[in-house]
Amino acid sequence: MERFVLILLTLLSVLRSAMAEDILDMDKMIEEIPVWRYDPADKRNPFQIPPELRASVESSGEPTKESKPMRVREFLESFQLDSLKLVATVYQVDGQPPVAMVEDPMGVGHVVRPGQYLGANEGRIMEIVDGAIVIEERVPDKKAKIPTRSVTLKLPKEVDP
Repeated sequence: MERFVLILLTLLSVLRSAMAEDILDMDKMIEEIPVWRYDPADKRNPFQIPPELRASVESSGEPTKESKPMRVREFLESFQLDSLKLVATVYQVDGQPPVAMVEDPMGVGHVVRPGQYLGANEGRIMEIVDGAIVIEERVPDKKAKIPTRSVTLKLPKEVDP
């Protein structure tokens, strides 16, 4: 047993000395990486449209920075207005503003209130009246102007049986 322990200790000391030599060799192998610095002084801002493209974007009628909302888009803004269907309008008794239920193309109903947005053209619910929703949406024209137009989403006519 003593002999086994002695052999084991000898092997451990040999391994330890070999590891120390390997570590010293690795320190010699590691080279210092030169420091790289970024200088943005002569470069354009990557978050702005380049001047040579700005004129073409403004004349193309696509929405410019001024037309983009500074808010988080609502879920119903991911659908075209003509794909949404008004299902119901509800007047509340306690003096609260009326609410409406709009059905998306997948058949899911959403409760909406005045001031909420729906439709792809930033349509805002201005008023909920009996059987209809009055929506004001921004529609860009070819001159890069963004006029608003009023759209009314109405309940479908009931068919008598």
